[in-house]
Parts: sequence; C-alpha cells; structure tokens
Amino acid sequence: MLDFKEELSKYKPVLEVAEIEQSLQGDDMKDVMDLLNHLKAVPKEV
Repeated sequence: MLDFKEELSKYKPVLEVAEIEQSLQGDDMKDVMDLLNHLKAVPKEV
C-alpha cells in the first residue's frame, strides 16, 4: 500500500512558466545565434 507521507516528501514542484522561459532562453539561445551567424558567414560551396 502507498505511504502518502513518504510519497509527498519525494514531491518536487515543477518550474513556473517564468523560470522555464529563463532556463530555455539562457546560454542555449546564444549558442543557436552563434551557429546561425557562423553559417551565414561561411561561403557556400557549389
């Protein structure tokens, strides 16, 4: 049988929307922009 007190002690709340946005738009966004800028600067081979 489940021990509800034990299960509740394991509970971790999910991130709030603002925290999720911050975590997604952190350094990863800079990395994507750096990659796109690099691809734009590299001459295309035909």
